[in-house]
Amino acid sequence: MSSRFKALLFLISGFVVFEIVFAFLVETVGNGDVLGSFIKSVVLLVVIGFYANGIHWLKWILSVLLLLQSIACILAGIGEDNLIFFTIAAYSSFFIYCIHWLKALKVEKIKLEESVSRSPRKIIYTASNYPLLLVRHKALLIDGVVLLILMILVMIIMDEHEHRTTVMIALSILISLLYEPLLIAYSKTLGQRAMKIKVRKYDNHSEKISLLNSYARSFTKGTLGWLSLITINFNPHHRAIHDIISNSIVLNGDDTEPTS
Repeated sequence: MSSRFKALLFLISGFVVFEIVFAFLVETVGNGDVLGSFIKSVVLLVVIGFYANGIHWLKWILSVLLLLQSIACILAGIGEDNLIFFTIAAYSSFFIYCIHWLKALKVEKIKLEESVSRSPRKIIYTASNYPLLLVRHKALLIDGVVLLILMILVMIIMDEHEHRTTVMIALSILISLLYEPLLIAYSKTLGQRAMKIKVRKYDNHSEKISLLNSYARSFTKGTLGWLSLITINFNPHHRAIHDIISNSIVLNGDDTEPTS
């Protein structure tokens, strides 16, 4: 695990915690616009995700957004006489400092060129190697139907049981945390198997993505929904937003087919 990755993981983890705290403050002492707070958090996370995956000029946009948030929190802290707002403002400022001046987050151009030149990817992929948007929609639909059937079966089995609601909530959480992230990191989802598509590392098509990137992929897709697919037809490798953030790519083919 590189120092850059560790630094980004630390910063993003702290950011998520403070965003949850901010949403709580909006609900309890603010104007109650939790939806607006959620949208703001999603936008910032998307920008952070793109920056983390090598689009380094986005640090300027991210800096402006975090600076505005910091100012807003300072004003809210003064108005509400609440120290937590000042803490959030301080972390936003710390985040800006890190992405501009923290050594671990600086990537030299020479190193980038060397890593690209050493990439084990040897095949030149054409448009036929990337699944159509309709195919990816079908894979999602199949997964959704399978999980819906599972939920219905559990509901029938737990009919009128006193802990039915608790079990359904727990099952929903487990599905969100385990089904797609684990299957993509170590195999395929049922929908992907049915449509004969696979998720691989963007810079090495012969390897599956890491579990951490798989969780980042699933979180982004779950947060943005169908909106995450809008970029597929606007880039040569047909990558969705969640593909870009997780350094992944979706390809046609079975696991048995050679990819390098």
